[in-house]
Amino acid sequence: MWHWILDKWYRFRARRRARRALAPENLRVLTQDVKEIALLSGMVWSHDQGLQDRVRKICQDMDQLNRLLDKSSFKRLPEDKKRELHSSLLVSREELLKGLQSAPCPTDKIQ
Repeated sequence: MWHWILDKWYRFRARRRARRALAPENLRVLTQDVKEIALLSGMVWSHDQGLQDRVRKICQDMDQLNRLLDKSSFKRLPEDKKRELHSSLLVSREELLKGLQSAPCPTDKIQ
């Protein structure tokens, strides 16, 4: 009997945690992170024009996504679409962080 109750409780908490991760406020924070990291990588790789174009496109997409998060139609999206959006934002953030880590040193002098 106790195992059944505990199992229900753990499943309930997991569903709430997953729903909270897919909330518009959390997705807005994630889009802001992606945009800031893209802007930083644009500053670090300022000599690469192709990257500058991609950074500009990423910033436009994140602004558009923020506007969509404000609309009531976003709340009606199925949970799997929100989960897919969340995972793709996480992947984008990780890829941008990898790009920042592989940036060249700003100077040749040893500090």
